[in-house]
Amino acid sequence: MHSLLVRSLSIFTFCWIVSGCSTPERLISNEKLNSEFGNYINSYENDLTKAASKSTARIYDEYVSNDKQTYDILVLSGGGEFGAFGAGFLQGWGNVNSDGMERPIFDSVSGVSTGALIAPFAFVGTEESYSEIVSLYSNPEKDFIVPNSVFSVLGGTEAFYDASVLHRRIANSITPTLVSGLATGDQDNRVLLVGATNIDYGLMRVWDLTDIANNNSFDTAKESIVDKLTASSALPGAFPPVEINDFLYVDGGVSMQVVSGVSDRQWLYNSDARGLEFVEEHKPITLRIWVIINNKLMLEPEVTQRIWSDIASRSLFAIMRNSTLQTILDIETFSQMINQNKLFDVEMRYVAIPQSFQIPETENMFDKEKMLDLVELGRKMGEAPGSWKTRALLPGAPFEN
Repeated sequence: MHSLLVRSLSIFTFCWIVSGCSTPERLISNEKLNSEFGNYINSYENDLTKAASKSTARIYDEYVSNDKQTYDILVLSGGGEFGAFGAGFLQGWGNVNSDGMERPIFDSVSGVSTGALIAPFAFVGTEESYSEIVSLYSNPEKDFIVPNSVFSVLGGTEAFYDASVLHRRIANSITPTLVSGLATGDQDNRVLLVGATNIDYGLMRVWDLTDIANNNSFDTAKESIVDKLTASSALPGAFPPVEINDFLYVDGGVSMQVVSGVSDRQWLYNSDARGLEFVEEHKPITLRIWVIINNKLMLEPEVTQRIWSDIASRSLFAIMRNSTLQTILDIETFSQMINQNKLFDVEMRYVAIPQSFQIPETENMFDKEKMLDLVELGRKMGEAPGSWKTRALLPGAPFEN
């Protein structure tokens, strides 16, 4: 991924310098952007409120009807081809039989970038769906991404790479069976959140894919879901952005590497959370937050050359890693604060690619041998409950707080 970003950054900076580039015309104006901002924010807020209401309803259904006191949240980070680790981990986790550490049927799943691609399959949660996502990461096609010609790039194309084969593979994975599974999840008040970055507003946007699946025909739902997944994984400059309702979206990792999946903030601020009056103090709801980081937590030590491309790319990677560490720390803090509410008992666990694991630097982003190694690493770690960690690291420092 390092070489891909450096090449993308170099070619686009050169294009900007020569300033002879034309750019694809946008149909939306600055005036419309400003006038639509309030409606956009209201729509987003309504979507999150709806997801939060589903979470409360799910807790009620499980707590009252099934006498189940556990609400499981899976959080999947970005990481490009390193998503092979998360796919393998989830599959290996299915072999765990330890009491309380088995892979659950998740009540809520959230994903960003490569995590968004994994999320629908983890949400459906069948052995077939886990095998399918492992197969996707284990069998990358050589032409998943191919460089556009230098002339097209200098002429103002949207991206350095043509990712049409990758996008077709994503689209082919959204089958009637998968969409049906998402729709059933919506009916059961489960939530599947994926995030992309609206670069017109510079904001993260999160969608509940189960709501889309359950309230549209298959063809409409598939098209919308593919758009959201493609947008969430659209590495800026490298892959083409995705236009949704006139707004331009790129990789969710631009905003944050992890979306916590906890959509109901009233649990944090309201000691008597609305809608949870049925919960008894002596029998609190256990919230289990499982975070899979599809990367190492820290950069490998590397001498940075005093040239702009090295400095820029190295700085970008540092921002991304420290953003991930900060988010884990925030989830840990959030968990401890919710624990002050007598209605909840919150557990947070996370896992990441070990610092000691050697990941080869390859010219091809989707290198099959590397991805197979990551799948196998993930599978082995998933089978070992001891892989999970419970204490966050301080951002920028390799020790627990």
